[in-house]
Amino acid sequence: MTDFVIISAVAAQMLQHVDSEPDREVCGLLGGRDDQALVAVAIPNVAPTPQVRYEMDRQAMVEAVMRLRRDGMDVVGVYHSHPHDPPTPSITDIAEATWPDVVYVIIGREKGQQVMRGWSLRRGQAVEVNLHDEWGLPS
Repeated sequence: MTDFVIISAVAAQMLQHVDSEPDREVCGLLGGRDDQALVAVAIPNVAPTPQVRYEMDRQAMVEAVMRLRRDGMDVVGVYHSHPHDPPTPSITDIAEATWPDVVYVIIGREKGQQVMRGWSLRRGQAVEVNLHDEWGLPS
């Protein structure tokens, strides 16, 4: 997969989630079909050091997956933030990636701006995925 669509309202929701906790990594799931994210579901970060890592609350994650499936969607992505760092996968992000067939979206900082980038994380490798909205514009 080299292209992934994030509906503009979903991208805005993710950015709002990041803005709500600017000094902590936030995280969530993206629900949709094929290579298109139609909804974002915020999941509490329960990591002991949320300033530098994320760990999704297991119960909230399971409930979100079940709700997405009931609504006819699959988990097509996982998102999280890097509050003070670029939106590139860390060694920990790559090592702990457990969803091989989804896009990992990271929202980080580059030159003082929020930037969103997508990644395929498989077998210890990170390959960038092109993100765009429903009109083909970069996310």
